[in-house]
Amino acid sequence: MLQRTLAKGISVTGVGLHSGERVALTLSPAAENTGIRFRRTDLSGKQGEPVPLSPNLINDTRLSSTIVTKDGVRIGTIEHIMSLLPLMVLTTFWWN
Repeated sequence: MLQRTLAKGISVTGVGLHSGERVALTLSPAAENTGIRFRRTDLSGKQGEPVPLSPNLINDTRLSSTIVTKDGVRIGTIEHIMSLLPLMVLTTFWWN
């Protein structure tokens, strides 16, 4: 399968849609066969480890799409970026 990633990383900061708190988002290029991975940089140890995207992790779809790991790490409002992927033909990158 043809895979594509970003040519270079991109970062943005702003206010969280549901939390109202200051947030930062970085999309980074990834190696072939990495897939789409999320990482909460505000967490450390096991909770700060990369999370590969999987439909099995979708836990909550009220007001947003949230993935939740077996360790309880929540990553929310992923649908905004995910909806752009078909337009950008991206199949692999890091979301920090």
